[in-house]
Amino acid sequence: MPVGARPQAAWRPQARPLSARVNRRTGVIRAAVGFALAAGLLFGSAVPANAVPPPPDNPSDQQIEQGQDQAAASAAEVGRLAGLVAQTQGDIDRLHNDLEMKAELANKARVDLSVAQSDAAAAASASQQAQNDAAAAGQAVADAKQKAAAFAAASFRQGSVLGSLSAYWDAGSAGDVLQRQELLGQVSGSQLNAMSNLEATRTHKANQDSAARAALDAANAARARADQAKVTADRAQQEAADALQAGEDQLASLQAQHDQQERDYQAALANVAGLQNQRDQYNQWLAQKQAEEEAARLAAEEAARQAAAAEAARQEAARQEAARQAAAAQAAAEAAAAQAQAEAEAEAERQSAAREAANQAARAAQEAQANPGAPTYASCDEARAAGRGPIPQGDPAYRSELDPNNNGTACDGGSSGNAQASSEPYYANCDDARSAGVAPINRGSAGYRAALDPNDNGIACEGTVSAAQPASYSSSSGGDSSSRGQRVVNAAKQWLGTTYAWGGGDYDGPTLGIRDGGVADRYGDYRKVGFDCSGLALYAWSQVGVYLPHYSVYQYTGQSAKVSRSDLQPGDLVFWANNTSDPSTIHHVAIWIGNNQIIEAPNSGSYVKISTMYWNGYIGAVRPG
Repeated sequence: MPVGARPQAAWRPQARPLSARVNRRTGVIRAAVGFALAAGLLFGSAVPANAVPPPPDNPSDQQIEQGQDQAAASAAEVGRLAGLVAQTQGDIDRLHNDLEMKAELANKARVDLSVAQSDAAAAASASQQAQNDAAAAGQAVADAKQKAAAFAAASFRQGSVLGSLSAYWDAGSAGDVLQRQELLGQVSGSQLNAMSNLEATRTHKANQDSAARAALDAANAARARADQAKVTADRAQQEAADALQAGEDQLASLQAQHDQQERDYQAALANVAGLQNQRDQYNQWLAQKQAEEEAARLAAEEAARQAAAAEAARQEAARQEAARQAAAAQAAAEAAAAQAQAEAEAEAERQSAAREAANQAARAAQEAQANPGAPTYASCDEARAAGRGPIPQGDPAYRSELDPNNNGTACDGGSSGNAQASSEPYYANCDDARSAGVAPINRGSAGYRAALDPNDNGIACEGTVSAAQPASYSSSSGGDSSSRGQRVVNAAKQWLGTTYAWGGGDYDGPTLGIRDGGVADRYGDYRKVGFDCSGLALYAWSQVGVYLPHYSVYQYTGQSAKVSRSDLQPGDLVFWANNTSDPSTIHHVAIWIGNNQIIEAPNSGSYVKISTMYWNGYIGAVRPG
């Protein structure tokens, strides 16, 4: 700044740089600055060697305000982008749930297609059998007609029809003639009846063939619809995957914008801080300049002040000395009083100890007099060395000084000296813990032991299995629903840590995953052997003889009994949906363990694990079987 120019108003930094504004100095400071600069003009040629250096740059109020406005605008943009990032993340979460539902619908389409293909194959087999039966019936009718024609031709060649006189020529009597006439009539009627029955059979077989063809047409139509449904479901799943990918791309773009804006914001803050630092340096320079100009005026006053200060110091010293002496006298008096009180308290303690010793001696004498032949142990260590302890009250060796907790049993602890009861409870097994009403026991809580926590999840005695042994993973069916449900849980627990694979899992265990054209493919599920959520559920329940379809909606809407939230038992299947009033939007299933825990195969990239139950999106539960 040129010499003689009027400086800018001094600036005071604020706590929040985005909302701070420059405050004006008072007129007194401006006048002081003006005086300092005028003095510099008058005495510039006589500046001492240690004079204040030239003034540093002093940014204007407008520059600082512009920097602060820029930082505030950057902060607002950062907030706006952060909101968009959060909103987009929410959209991605919803798209992810929708993708899960579309994936389950794709499962449904595969299941329906498999059923339709099976029905079509059965209908085709029935149609072929009906055609074969109709052809056989037609052939039988043709054979019968051929025989009838041969019979008629023979009669014709004999010159007559059925009942020709040639049949009677060699008859020996009238009775023989009647018998031959009756026989010819029966032969003719039998052939006619046989042909009639064969015609009826052929007609019936033709009708069956027509019905079988109609059933085949219906089965083929159902299979075509199932094929189309699978194509539609796969397309919807792909569209959902594309939408999810687009959302993730948008999120990445917004995140990049947000990060860049955050850097711009930090740069704006740094710029404001730089301007503030320049203003601070200028103010420091101004203060130093004022101090230099004040030094000459203060020098004249310094001697008088020093003299007055010396006199004041002398008087203060005298006053302090008098106060010190008074305080020393008071401290001595307080110390003497404290010593006397301490001696009185010590004497009282000695007297109390003496009385207690006398009382103990009297009790010991009374106990010895009451049990003249009883052994006397000076300590619990001596009693244990003699093979005694704990010693119940009433035993001749019981003494009250060996029972400091006054519970009626002397030497009932494990430490030396007088007996002390342990404050840490010990449970030999989970039955003892449950009988004491403390199960389950968290790690770090009194009574917790690793032996009571066989699955090492930090919670001892959390189930209903007796003692501290893990439940047997039997897969046999039968028994009540609670024991069967526990076997379902145990069957699923065998696969804890198994990789999630979309479409994986059957009645025998984990299987190779399948492609979904989206998220699961990006995680390579089709190259992994594992379970998805409904695959784990159908496997676990198949181990107790209940066979479920590989589709969570069918698992919920099938023949399984619905279970209220208050009646959940181990093994029950719990479901989540996008719309909790519409089962067709179910997108996840898990197995209830108990104690607000579930076992699940949650999603691609994860694994079979035990989780805390979460109720957001919960639609209901079923108990298969």
